[in-house]
Amino acid sequence: MADRMLVSGAGQVARAEGTGKLAAAEGATDVAGFIAEGTAVVVQSRNREFNKAMKDELARNPGLTDEAYDKLYKKLKRKRFDYVYLNKRGRVKAEQDLVKEAEVIQKTEVLKNEIANTEIENPEKDLGPCNAAILKDIVSGESEFEYNEDNKPMYKISARPCFADDESNPELNEFVEKDSKGNPTIKSYEAAWDDDRFTVSEDGKTKTDKFGNSYSNDEQGLQDFIDSSEKYWKKQQDKNPNLNLDLDSQTNKKSTNAAFKKVSSPFAKTFGAGEAKAVVPKQEATNSPPKNSEQYMTIEEIQEMVKEGSVDKKSFSSLETLITEAASDAKNRQIGENSQFNHFNYFNSIKNNIVKNGNLRSIATNTNPFGRVFANDLEESILKGSYEKMGLNTSQVDNMDPTPETPITAEDARQISQLILDDKEMLTDYVSEYYTNFAEQNFNANLKPEVAQDFSTAQSFEEAKAMATRRFGNGKNFTYQGQRFTTDAPVASTQEDSEDEFA
Repeated sequence: MADRMLVSGAGQVARAEGTGKLAAAEGATDVAGFIAEGTAVVVQSRNREFNKAMKDELARNPGLTDEAYDKLYKKLKRKRFDYVYLNKRGRVKAEQDLVKEAEVIQKTEVLKNEIANTEIENPEKDLGPCNAAILKDIVSGESEFEYNEDNKPMYKISARPCFADDESNPELNEFVEKDSKGNPTIKSYEAAWDDDRFTVSEDGKTKTDKFGNSYSNDEQGLQDFIDSSEKYWKKQQDKNPNLNLDLDSQTNKKSTNAAFKKVSSPFAKTFGAGEAKAVVPKQEATNSPPKNSEQYMTIEEIQEMVKEGSVDKKSFSSLETLITEAASDAKNRQIGENSQFNHFNYFNSIKNNIVKNGNLRSIATNTNPFGRVFANDLEESILKGSYEKMGLNTSQVDNMDPTPETPITAEDARQISQLILDDKEMLTDYVSEYYTNFAEQNFNANLKPEVAQDFSTAQSFEEAKAMATRRFGNGKNFTYQGQRFTTDAPVASTQEDSEDEFA
């Protein structure tokens, strides 16, 4: 009882005294001195020394919540008995383990704090429903870290089974089974190959799934089934890297299939690369024993997942600043000065300085400072046929249209926009064009009316007309070298009775 009170008292004092970096530094110094000086052979002395080491470790972590603090205290207390009866080498090791345990608990608290204070606009969309649930459990304390075989702290996840079990993927739900704890599981490839999801041909030579994908009924067919399924996982992973669908739920490691070893373009299907129509994902075949579809992520991997799913405030702030500066620039332009927006320079600045350095997923799919979402505007422009303002042309849209012989439907627009969202290189260009157009619109809207209509600095009438058409559209008036014209005029011809566009 006395020992319990002593240790508990040490913890209370540590919490009261251990604030800021000074306490952490003092705690580390005390532990270092404790190790260097050695310990007495008397049990009572070792108890006191261990209690002091506990106090130091608790003081090193002054920012812990009461719950985490009590958890750390209990873990340290459990180690005391072993410590008292260990030899010197064992005690040194125990002290090192004590430091490590405290550091891991503090890292988990930092992780919880990061999750709780990170703005994620739509967790289920930006992280995936499975990962959103994982983060919720981590913050609530329902999910705690475990040590893997390499003695690294890890959090348990279930990526592929959870994805297949989600209601947003109804075509996969029937392939999900539940373990004794109610957790979703999916079969290994070999087990799936031999169950009733395939229909075997009368001659026994082929197997066909419900999606119409056929495979030869032999070892090569099994391998083709595995490869096609891994391509499916890769395709879903490309859409949202936060889904962790590259993790093989049999081995708990990254998939070693060739689909994950090369960069694949989502336009491959569009241009006829011959991918299976709709592949049912199952786990990769392996000789390793099943582990109930359990997979693990390190604290650092979860922190990266949170970062990837968060709103990229820095990039949005930079875009807002640049677009605001375009307006300020326009307000300062005077009659006789070039009133043309420098589209080339703005595009390159946005692309190279902001988009390429930012979180592309967030910039494209989260709400920007102007209340718009690129992905939504992209899909809408494709549906309405106004996609040229997004940087697309008719040929590009036709190549991506799943039904090129018929008018574009809402589903066609969704699929076309998804193809663009899935291709990082093309998405980077279209997002950069989108925000460049934002800057141009803001620039034009803030020009003085007489400055906006004057294109006298153009090298020719044709150039002035093209510039005016881009700014105002067809059938609008503009000024060139002191005379007024209309953007509909095929050649230079004055318009005596036209009205100012800004009147």
